[in-house]
Amino acid sequence: MRTARAIAIDLLLAGVVLLAGVVQWATRNFADLGPRPQPDALATAPDALGLLLVTVAAAAVLLRRSVPLTALALTCGASIAALALSYGVVVHLGPAIVLYEIARRDIRWRWWAGGALATASLTAIAVLERGLLDARADFVIDAVIWAGAAVAGAWRRNADAQDAEHRRQEQIEAAADERVRIARELHDSAGHAITNIAAHASVARVLRPRDPERADAAVATVETLAHETMAEIDEIVTALRDDDEAALRPLPGLGQLDDLVERQRDAGLSVDVVRAGEPRSLAASVDRAAYRIVQEALTNAARHGAGATQLHVRYGEAALELEMVNPAAPATRRHGGGRGILGMRERATLLDGTLSADHQDGSFVLHATLPYERDHHAG
Repeated sequence: MRTARAIAIDLLLAGVVLLAGVVQWATRNFADLGPRPQPDALATAPDALGLLLVTVAAAAVLLRRSVPLTALALTCGASIAALALSYGVVVHLGPAIVLYEIARRDIRWRWWAGGALATASLTAIAVLERGLLDARADFVIDAVIWAGAAVAGAWRRNADAQDAEHRRQEQIEAAADERVRIARELHDSAGHAITNIAAHASVARVLRPRDPERADAAVATVETLAHETMAEIDEIVTALRDDDEAALRPLPGLGQLDDLVERQRDAGLSVDVVRAGEPRSLAASVDRAAYRIVQEALTNAARHGAGATQLHVRYGEAALELEMVNPAAPATRRHGGGRGILGMRERATLLDGTLSADHQDGSFVLHATLPYERDHHAG
C-alpha cells in the first residue's frame, strides 16, 4: 500500500511535468515569448486537444509504480502526438521519470521492454523534429535526459540491493550474537542449578537417618530449584521464537541477589555479602550481566572453593564493581574447565567492562567492573 509520502512525491512529479508541458503548450514552445526560428512560430495555437495531450503525458506519471510499462507508453504516446500536431512540446520529462522507475526495479524483462519502447519513441521524436523543426536536434536533449534517468534508476537499484545485503548481514550477525547470548544464559542458569541441586541432594542423603525434617526440606529445595530452572530455561528459549518481548518475564538481575545467596547458603556454602556505595538503577544489560557473573562465581566457589566466601558489591561513580574472594582448594583441572571464567569475561567485555580472576595468597579472587553506560566510541 502506498504511503502518504509516496503519494505526495507522485503528485509533485506529475505537477512538475504538467507545468513544464503547459508552459511549452501555452507559448508554442516559447515562440510567443520572443524571437524564435520560423518553424516554432508556426506551431499550432494552444487549444483543448493540446492541453489534453499535455495532461495525459503528465498524469501517466501517477501510474508508474503500478503499471510502469503502460505509464511509459501513455506518456511517450501523448508527447509524440503533441509534437506531431505541432504543439511545440519537445521536452519530455514524463518518460524520463517513468524510465527511472523501470530501471530502479529488479525485474529484468521490464528493463528490456522499457528500453525498446523508449528507443522507438525517441526515434519517432527525432523523425518528427527533423521534419517539423527544420532538422534541429532537440531530440538529443531528450536522449540525454532519458538515458540519465535510466542510469540513475539502475544506480538506485544497486544501492538498494547493497543496503538490503548489508541489513541481511547485520541480521545474521545479530542472530549469531543472540545464539551466543542464549547459550551463555543456559550455561549459567543450568550450571548454577545443577550445582545447587547436587549440594542439596547430598545434604538430604546425609541428614536422612538423623534429621528427616531437614532432609525433607533439602529435597523440597531440590524440587523448587528444578521447577524454577526449567521455567527460566523455557523463558530463555522462548525468546528465540517470540517477537513480543513485552510478553517475556524479565531475566534475573541484582534484585534477586539475596535469593541467590540464600540458596547457596542452604546448600552449605558460607557467603558474606558486603555492599558499598549508593544503590542505583542499572541498565537491563548491566543488571543481568552482574547477576550472571555473581551466579557463576558462586557456582565455582561451591564446586572448587574450600571455605567461606566474601562477595563485595560496590556502586562506584561510573561503574558497578563486583569482587568475590574465597579460599582456594588445591588446584585441580577439570576436563573442559575454564569456560565459566571465559563466559564471565565475555559478559563484562560486551559492556566495555573488565574481569580478572586469579589466585592470591591462597585465595581465589575474582574482580569485575561493569560501566553504567557503554563507551560507544571505544575501539
